[in-house]
Amino acid sequence: MNYVDLFAGAGGMSIGFKRAGYNHIFANEIDKHASSTLSKNNPKDKVMICSIERLVKKLGITNINKDYIKNSVNTGTRNNMYKIKNEISDSDINYIESNKNNIDIVIGGPPCQGFSQVARGKKKKYKRNVDDFIDDSRNHLFKYFLSLVNYFNAKYVVIENVKGITSTSDYVKNIEDSLRLTGKGYEPIRLLLNAADFGVPQNRERVFFIGVRKDISTKRDINQIKDTIYKNIKDHISLKESIDDLPKIKANPKKLNTKKVNEIPIGEKDSFGENESTISYKDLISEKTGYVKNICRNYENKNIYPKKLYNHKCRFNNSDDLKIYTLLKAGVPLISKENEEALKLVKYDIGIGKNTKKDSKSFTDKYFKLNPDKPSRTIVAHLNRDNNGYVHYGNNPRGISPREAARIQSFPDWYKFEGPLTNQYKQIGNAVPPLLAEVIAKAIKKFNISL
Repeated sequence: MNYVDLFAGAGGMSIGFKRAGYNHIFANEIDKHASSTLSKNNPKDKVMICSIERLVKKLGITNINKDYIKNSVNTGTRNNMYKIKNEISDSDINYIESNKNNIDIVIGGPPCQGFSQVARGKKKKYKRNVDDFIDDSRNHLFKYFLSLVNYFNAKYVVIENVKGITSTSDYVKNIEDSLRLTGKGYEPIRLLLNAADFGVPQNRERVFFIGVRKDISTKRDINQIKDTIYKNIKDHISLKESIDDLPKIKANPKKLNTKKVNEIPIGEKDSFGENESTISYKDLISEKTGYVKNICRNYENKNIYPKKLYNHKCRFNNSDDLKIYTLLKAGVPLISKENEEALKLVKYDIGIGKNTKKDSKSFTDKYFKLNPDKPSRTIVAHLNRDNNGYVHYGNNPRGISPREAARIQSFPDWYKFEGPLTNQYKQIGNAVPPLLAEVIAKAIKKFNISL
């Protein structure tokens, strides 16, 4: 089966679909660093580095209403933010057009900012129908996504989004109705999945919408896809099983100290890690856990292990934070009795208004040491700002490295993330865990074979 990956990010969903035996046609991503990660790890793949708006325009898709795009929605800002060349070649367009009728499935995580808590608060006083939703300027990227689904007339669609959208039934209904009204129509299945239940060492709940084209959905009960997915629930993987074999490193001792020339090779005293290790991978990691073997296996029918260890490098943590890290108890909330001494060192209120840091129930996860014996908390893009909420449990407490975050997300060790350290965290936090994507991909493939 052939797939297209839109809003591909660093490629987590694509890894899962390739592990399930799907054939990549092309991916589209606007972030230049995520695009570089995609391209360099998959040099044979087509990666269209441009906005989805530009891609739709170049393909000559005109049946999309743009009246809702007001001046407040500056799509150009998205493009300029990453300083990309917002253009694709005529040969790329010819390639897409030549494969137009060969696309079995379109996958992706189109942003839907209209789903935010703030947006729901403002709109809860009146009822919205599907036209209101799809024409919401903040959801315009979702509309472009659906226009491409229609263009390819794909058999299946997979949409990933945050759990928060399920808290308001109107928004769920609008997504499902939008799928039903796209092209020939897609009958939706909605699933709220926790990645920890499918072999990913992380409690990460996300909602997935799987759309099945109506001429297919009328032939067989599409809930068989859901049943197959749930049959793959596994025992949870602990954090230590996923990252304990990685070399021991310390926090970066200086701010803005991420250049390669400042790195201390892994294995030497006071090493804060390297973006690409000096020592070979096999010498750094000789004993692999079952989990590590699993995430590195079966990619395009190959088991891949890298020559070097990538992205295992720490950011700067100041001395005050390091003291708090040392006092934190693993897996215990900051305001608990066990963390009383750590809380005393917090220099700002973690509450709102009159609440104090001692009794507030808000922002209590500002500092958190990960529990080695359980799955991690959700890896988020916010790691690009700080990792106080993701403190390593080892003898030298520090924020986790991008490689550790990638392991927790189930990315294979050979997958190197490009761009600055902060952007590496962002790419990883925004991704769909490959192992979870693989389960979904296999379930759809099994259903399709049975038709």
